[in-house]
Amino acid sequence: MELGYENLIQPRLIIEYCSSVVVIDQESSIVRLVHHTLQDFLQARRQNLFPTTDTHIATTCLTYLCFRDGVSSQLVREVGRLEDGQREW
Repeated sequence: MELGYENLIQPRLIIEYCSSVVVIDQESSIVRLVHHTLQDFLQARRQNLFPTTDTHIATTCLTYLCFRDGVSSQLVREVGRLEDGQREW
């Protein structure tokens, strides 16, 4: 798989599928939640609702860095033990 714009989720799809909970700021193009109370709700239940989010974010960042530096994304899968690295951060 190539890392390219064609592989990214289009902003219009994010809005289409999540229109009741997110908006895109037109000036900054930042996707944000529609209201701070939703953010408070999700953060209070983060560990129950999204228990592997930190690992997923770490994997995504490492994959991006490997693509950017020309290293195969297979390296990310072979390194493994991302949970240990996450705890060390």
